Amino acid sequence: MPTRRARGSRLKRIFSPDAIDARKQQYVGNILLTVNSREYAFFWVVALVSITSALAALFLEVSRTVVVEGKLRPHLGSREIISGQDGLVATQMVRVGEKVILGQPLFTIVSDSAEQFSQNSRASISDNIQQRIASLERRSDSQRALHIAEKVATNDKIKACEEEIRSISSQIALSKQRGALRSASVMRYQQSAGFFSQAQIDQQVELELQQLQTSMELEHQKAVLVARLRTLESDVRLEIIRFRDNIEANGREISKAREDLITAVPHRKVTISAPVSGTVGSIQAEVGKSVASGSTLASLIPAHSPLVAELYLPSEAISAAKVDDIVGLRIDSFPYQSFGQFDARISSISLESTLIRSIGGAGSYFIVLATPSSQAATVNGQSREFMSGMTLRAVIPSDKRPLWKWIFRS
Repeated sequence: MPTRRARGSRLKRIFSPDAIDARKQQYVGNILLTVNSREYAFFWVVALVSITSALAALFLEVSRTVVVEGKLRPHLGSREIISGQDGLVATQMVRVGEKVILGQPLFTIVSDSAEQFSQNSRASISDNIQQRIASLERRSDSQRALHIAEKVATNDKIKACEEEIRSISSQIALSKQRGALRSASVMRYQQSAGFFSQAQIDQQVELELQQLQTSMELEHQKAVLVARLRTLESDVRLEIIRFRDNIEANGREISKAREDLITAVPHRKVTISAPVSGTVGSIQAEVGKSVASGSTLASLIPAHSPLVAELYLPSEAISAAKVDDIVGLRIDSFPYQSFGQFDARISSISLESTLIRSIGGAGSYFIVLATPSSQAATVNGQSREFMSGMTLRAVIPSDKRPLWKWIFRS
């Protein structure tokens, strides 16, 4: 019979951890505790979304926008073509969108009232206006001659000043060359003799000081001449600007006098010409239509006058607009869904409100002008220019703050 020790040893082997694990393996198999992959992925997705939302709320800045209405118009405004007398439109020589130049015939007006006008009155009015026109033309000729004379005199002064500058520059260069030669001569003497006496040193110092003084005087003279040259060149530019302003002012007065001549004295047939160069924006008169004196025949968009967006801001939205801010234009003729919005920079803001009747009824609005970065849109690969009068909506960014402030604002 087995001894007590043998039985104990056998029991230990049977109930040892290794034996128990072997028995479990035999009857149960391997048991693996695993996590469901869908639950694991869902957990990380939720965590990632939460972290991203928290970071966005803390650091992402969001702008509030204000949407207002407006339209495109020429920066310099449109110029109306006025009939000078009562009558019928005999001929129309332009079409909408056509480019015209200053003085180009646009319409002819035929009137019968000229036959009823007193010959003496016509002659008296015509003479007075013709004398005014002649006086303005003589003044223009005199200003032109004076401008030419002043320009020639100033150019002569500029040439003389430039010649003096070149002469002084040559003297400065020559002085520097002499100093360099003298220094080289002294260096060679020192190498050959091996010493300098005190008298030679004093003489060399005095020569160096004289050269330095001469160079400084020449540099000062040159600086004075350069400043004078800049002043003369600036005078020339200012004189050109003054001359152009005077000539343009005289031209406007002459054009006004000629218009007065047409208006004051009825003619059997009057030709209406373009007062400025530009593009025909609209035509109100038609051939055969009766027109009254002072009525509008057409409108011209002056040349070199880009379109600007005229925006109408109510008083509660005016604080959102600032000069030089960028706004987005959504032009109705170019749908936002297809063409997006066009950038524009605010150039001016009116200081007082104006009564506007063209949008949503009558109301007081502040007028804000914004200059578009482009004057055309691309449609099917072709450039289509914006046109005056196109309506639009402008998106103006207002105050900007972090997202969490918008969420928790009171």
